[in-house]
Amino acid sequence: MAYRNIVYAKLEKRLFSDYRWYMMSEEAQLNYIRFILFASETYNKIPKNLEAIKRAFKTNQELKTIEKTIAEIKQNFPKFKENKHFYYFNGFEEKTNWIDKKERRSNSQAIAQQATDKEEDKDKEEDKDKEEENRRIEDILSDLNSLLKTSFKPNDKTKGLIRARFKDGFTVENFKSVHRTKFSEWGSDEKMRQYLRPITLYGTKFESYLNQKAGQARERKSEWL
Repeated sequence: MAYRNIVYAKLEKRLFSDYRWYMMSEEAQLNYIRFILFASETYNKIPKNLEAIKRAFKTNQELKTIEKTIAEIKQNFPKFKENKHFYYFNGFEEKTNWIDKKERRSNSQAIAQQATDKEEDKDKEEDKDKEEENRRIEDILSDLNSLLKTSFKPNDKTKGLIRARFKDGFTVENFKSVHRTKFSEWGSDEKMRQYLRPITLYGTKFESYLNQKAGQARERKSEWL
């Protein structure tokens, strides 16, 4: 019985005499053809997931080998490109003699879609976590600026210090407590007031500032950092 639905992936004949082809290892040559076939299965959206690629290729190649062949292909054939989620061929062409819109996805398409969905879900979760972190940073700086009547911005240095303290397990309320403790100690001291700033408050002495009670702060008014 003849196949009713055949998709043809374009493989240029001139490849056989292309010096770039012979500059690649045999593994890279084989994987280049595999990528062309995989692209036809995934609508030119090849997942950037080595495990998914290995399963789709049905190969015993190590993941490091696959990664190395990808680098070879990209170096020799610039039309093999990538974005955040996919590898793809620029100007990819395919032909078909018939397409059934209700055709079930092939195993390779299912693997590619699963890998893509997983990566997109991961990116969404990371974006959500980043938004929440930025909100907490803005809350901290807003509290400091409100207390000091300043306008400190969430620059890279300040964000880095705050993130480091987050990793240590400190909370937004801990930051606000440090603001008030050190303000009670340094706020009326012309010399020390200049140190009421993120680079000082959120550094390595943050924990000692946090454990310092307001009364102790007033008593240590003239103490250096």
